[in-house]
Amino acid sequence: MKAALYNSHLRTLGGGEQHALAIARWLLGRGHDVDLLARPGVTIGECEARLGVSLTGARVVEIDDDPIAAEKEATARSASYELFVNATYASGAPSEAERSAVLVYFPVGPGRRPDLPPTERDRWTATARSEPLGWIENDHGLYAPEDGGAWSDGRASYVVRLSRPGTAAVRVTLGSPRPRGVPKAVATFTLDGAELASRTLPAKGAVTVEVPLPAEGTRGHRHRFDVRTDRFNLAALGLGDDGRDLGAFVQRVELTCGNHPNDLVEYGWRLRWLESYDVVLANSSYTASWMRRFWGQEAGVLHPPVVPPTGRPAEERTPTIVALGRFFEGSHSKKQLEMVDAFAALCDEGLEGWRFVVVGGVEEKGRHYLERVREAAADYPIDIVPDAPRDEVERVLGEASVFWQATGWREDPERHPERFEHFGIALVEAMGAGAVPIVLDGGAAHEVVRDGREGLLWSHETGPGPATRMLVQDEPRRQKMSERARKRADDFSPAAFDRTLAKHLRRLRA
Repeated sequence: MKAALYNSHLRTLGGGEQHALAIARWLLGRGHDVDLLARPGVTIGECEARLGVSLTGARVVEIDDDPIAAEKEATARSASYELFVNATYASGAPSEAERSAVLVYFPVGPGRRPDLPPTERDRWTATARSEPLGWIENDHGLYAPEDGGAWSDGRASYVVRLSRPGTAAVRVTLGSPRPRGVPKAVATFTLDGAELASRTLPAKGAVTVEVPLPAEGTRGHRHRFDVRTDRFNLAALGLGDDGRDLGAFVQRVELTCGNHPNDLVEYGWRLRWLESYDVVLANSSYTASWMRRFWGQEAGVLHPPVVPPTGRPAEERTPTIVALGRFFEGSHSKKQLEMVDAFAALCDEGLEGWRFVVVGGVEEKGRHYLERVREAAADYPIDIVPDAPRDEVERVLGEASVFWQATGWREDPERHPERFEHFGIALVEAMGAGAVPIVLDGGAAHEVVRDGREGLLWSHETGPGPATRMLVQDEPRRQKMSERARKRADDFSPAAFDRTLAKHLRRLRA
């Protein structure tokens, strides 16, 4: 069978990519031809070396480097395959293949949900999902994005589709800063060629214009919404080398319905891509639960396969706590700064003889955060180890007695469920190597760690300190938990993954 696995972010070679390539390995092992659809910048050799997976027989098919264009190209290419597997984080690309499966790492939610109790907010989300107003997206007429928006060429053209008439408007935020002596721009807003409104744009700054759409004749159809302005050319005016014909600087265009923002009124339309897939999978039960709440979509669970490093026996491990994860701030940060502060507090309270080792990759945008972590760690027995080679990571995991994980600490699980661990490959690696997990009770942690058996869970209120203090003082219990952690990690082995994947993909033949 000719199969394609689509992962737009393959060149990052992270945990999601490790999960995706395990599917490719399984397909190759059963004699299928496998293409990896990915944006430029990665080779089969790099995948095998970094992620330790055999991909003999696979080939990389490069697609457009622009993420949005890559989605469209993946859909177009899918038609030429007998099986298409979408394993791209935050994808919305429908499949046109004969058979299709999608792996979801975490669902993209409906954006700015109202400040309501969780049950009411879920009901409101379900309404947005089942009764969408429609959608709007740019078709042509915009130059490449710049900071805060994009210049139009004088006619920024959008496609609009409405599911019900009489309630919608298009809200446009735009400006047109022009050189002295060039008349101010007048923006004209049209629907299918008929003028709806016009507005003189300020010489500086921007203005927001709300353009009501007509109640009649708009339901269930695609329409053309244009923003037209007269143009100017800086090069023609002798004011530089920019030879583009410029109209308006468009900052935002959204479809609105009362106070509902565009990412909500469009929500149901945006989810229709899922209908093209025969099999829908989630990387954890935690992810599946939010797919159910956000999307109304059931999913089978396919945990990623994990091959832990070999670790020392429980009685030979060093008095070390380890944390593993990339250094970055915001989103689903691994919370290294908070963990450093927690360990420093333990030291201030009298903990002696223990070290905290913080290991993780760092990109340029995360270096400022890394420096903050280093500053907080000064004067304490804390080692900050950025960009450690894999053998060093395995050595630390193999020697450490305790593993800390704090992703999502002090975050609101209802408002920001995406900031918690969606699964936790590093957690399973540490357990398989023999480190006892002491982790935040949030996200998918309870799927992996059974509190009091192979590790300890802690709350937002307590932090990791009390559980750690108790465990470091109880060597026999720590050794028992270390052995149980190793056994628990076997439940997430490649063999377990292969069995589960085979079970899910049987539905493709049904």
